[in-house]
Amino acid sequence: SIVRPSAFCGVVGLKPTFGRVSRHGVHPLAWTLDHPGPMARTVRDVALILEAIAGPDAHDPATLSAPAPPRYAAFLDEHDEGGKGLRVGIPDRYFTDGVDPEAEELYRTALRVLETVGCAVREIRLPPEFEAGMEAHEVIVNAEVAAVHLDRYRARPDDYGSKLRATIETGLQIPAPTYVRAQQVRTVVIRGLRAVLREVDAIATPAALGPAPEGLASTGSPVLNRPFSFTGFPSLSVPCGFTETGLPVGLQLAGRPFDEMTVLRAAAAYESATGWGRRVPPL
Repeated sequence: SIVRPSAFCGVVGLKPTFGRVSRHGVHPLAWTLDHPGPMARTVRDVALILEAIAGPDAHDPATLSAPAPPRYAAFLDEHDEGGKGLRVGIPDRYFTDGVDPEAEELYRTALRVLETVGCAVREIRLPPEFEAGMEAHEVIVNAEVAAVHLDRYRARPDDYGSKLRATIETGLQIPAPTYVRAQQVRTVVIRGLRAVLREVDAIATPAALGPAPEGLASTGSPVLNRPFSFTGFPSLSVPCGFTETGLPVGLQLAGRPFDEMTVLRAAAAYESATGWGRRVPPL
């Protein structure tokens, strides 16, 4: 996880396009969904880290067909025109379902800020297969988690907590045709989201349903981050304020495959207009 924990901690976090950063050395959760990426205090720091870690790696074939990464930080330094000319889409459904009222208000305020920095903000229609894609995501995650952990789980089941155990058990019951159909649905959703991103340059949503949940039993719901993990498109969280209790909230920005630069540019424009990343909650 990158986007959601970044939102909870009041930092910037970028989940790059699938294949932009090598997975070599990262313990897998789900092979076709895993995305390593940077978390840092500012958008520019994230850009600097991405420059260092992006690129082809013979140990991860997914990186070998990716276009060469640009000099992200230098681009930000050279293009300080804010969000002028950027088209930002607001999804017509799904992304505000179940969102905490305080978090939604901060999100709506962030959209107005994007307009003030020059972005053209308008509603977009998600592809009709979108919700079916989110169900397919669950199938893929459960099946791939079960495959990753199968041998160890069978040898040492008591090492696993109840939540991961349930995920593995669910994954073990998924037939191969169901997994293949889920991957086919994924292809359809990717095609649909690509079409949406021909109309706009980035998509803006809340980064999480609300601030960080209390305690360690849960890391919060991934439903707002799932669409971009599922499709492999880049997404980023940038701080967009605090709740009345002082907990950070994030704005999620997503973009076209291998166009992290546009996502970073939109985030940098928002960050420079607000300064949320330089503030800390009262402790």
